[in-house]
Amino acid sequence: MRAISQRPTSSGPRDEKLRDPLRQTKKRTTVKYLAVDYGQKRTGLAVSDAGGSMAFPLRVVAMHGRERFVAELPEIARAEGAQSLVVGLPRHGDGEHSETTRQVLNMVRALCAQTDLPIYLVEEYLSSWDAESRLREAGRSGKKALARLDAAAAAAILESFLSLSTSQRESLRFAEKDADGGHESTSSPVEG
Repeated sequence: MRAISQRPTSSGPRDEKLRDPLRQTKKRTTVKYLAVDYGQKRTGLAVSDAGGSMAFPLRVVAMHGRERFVAELPEIARAEGAQSLVVGLPRHGDGEHSETTRQVLNMVRALCAQTDLPIYLVEEYLSSWDAESRLREAGRSGKKALARLDAAAAAAILESFLSLSTSQRESLRFAEKDADGGHESTSSPVEG
């Protein structure tokens, strides 16, 4: 009977690294995001992939009051597996706050009391117009397109956020508690 020679399994740590290229790369933390395009009548929602690199329209929620929406949003985030929320912050073309800006900020302050999820504010300008344009280009128009418009706008907001570097994203985090127990942004949101 002949003995079969065995190759050494490893001649040291260097050989182990060569065999397993994944060990050489730094593990990247991934986060799944839920984006919100808040409105008084309808609110669009979008979600990222598990890797936090692509945005997809999720659905449109018919609004029945801010309090109800704020109570339901953390449940939607949990159901979708989202670990962070991204909220579009509308501005006028000149950068000034609008009535809708104030409504969004009030909603975010109320949301902070309902969830510990990180919330990011992304300045948005013409996201609904952009979404409508994209839907038209995809051959969708009429009532069906209108029904998806707010979710498509939320996806546009999320795409804008996902295109930022990690440090840019963190600068948009709505995380510091103010004296009233609410939250205020750590810096000014960037335009999406």
